[in-house]
Amino acid sequence: MAPYRELELRVKTRVYPSEEQEKVEQAIKNLFPEINLEIDQNKRGEKYLFGIKKGGAGLLKKIYIQLRNQRILDVARKKLIGNMAGETTDILLHKQAAFMSKVNFCDFEDVGPLGEIEVTITSPDIQTVIDWLAPQTVKGKEVKMVTDIQF
Repeated sequence: MAPYRELELRVKTRVYPSEEQEKVEQAIKNLFPEINLEIDQNKRGEKYLFGIKKGGAGLLKKIYIQLRNQRILDVARKKLIGNMAGETTDILLHKQAAFMSKVNFCDFEDVGPLGEIEVTITSPDIQTVIDWLAPQTVKGKEVKMVTDIQF
């Protein structure tokens, strides 16, 4: 297995008192169905759902499909590359959109009322993962497809 097919996916989100934990779990599972979630509580009583999963590109399959269905490859690429550091990239996704199985990126200054899902992707070849997940486009068409990554 090539190194770029190996990645680690981390997700984390706060569960607010006004939210049902099951719905927050569903929001995450809608985009990352293979991740196992755990609940944690900090000293202030705030609850968090988090999960870590190692595997191949299949961990990102739902995101891959939604980026194309929603025609947001350029936005995704900008976020993924802009937040890349070493072998890691981070993105924030709106929790409400995820509940509807949609990808909607946010920044800390434009987080919705129910917060965000923090997503971290780590790979020895993070650039290839980004090129596969959100390739460069010209007029909305992929110009360089990474085709040798299998689900």
